[in-house]
Amino acid sequence: MRERHAELARRDVGYVWGVFRKSDNAVLGWVDIYVFDRGDAQTANFGYLLHNQHWGKGYGPEAARAMAKVAFTKLKLHWLEAAVKPANRRSLKLARAIGFRRLGVQKNYEWSGTKWVDKVIFVATPKDFGLPESPPKYLRKW
Repeated sequence: MRERHAELARRDVGYVWGVFRKSDNAVLGWVDIYVFDRGDAQTANFGYLLHNQHWGKGYGPEAARAMAKVAFTKLKLHWLEAAVKPANRRSLKLARAIGFRRLGVQKNYEWSGTKWVDKVIFVATPKDFGLPESPPKYLRKW
């Protein structure tokens, strides 16, 4: 799994980071970014997952904020998009708490294994995190 994630990062396609507790290095979950567009838009999908025994302890917001800041400052992305299940109240709350804005509901966004399901879309740009905006790292050459 580490080799696959390293290859995704090397190709600038995806970045997956484990979330560990500082006191004992216990694995709590992960945060990830999958690049949609490295052209003019500089967009990526933003995700996070914590194992349920670690919910409500502040690890999620800390890890998600850190990943978003890296996405904007080091990876030079401009637009992060988080797609959240409408019934996932904790994830909806986390997205808002870390500075993402609710864009709307995307109908039939994702296949659940048995049907297409809707997702609530949240977005953030560097400005939402108090960070400066920068021009695209890579521009399309039409």
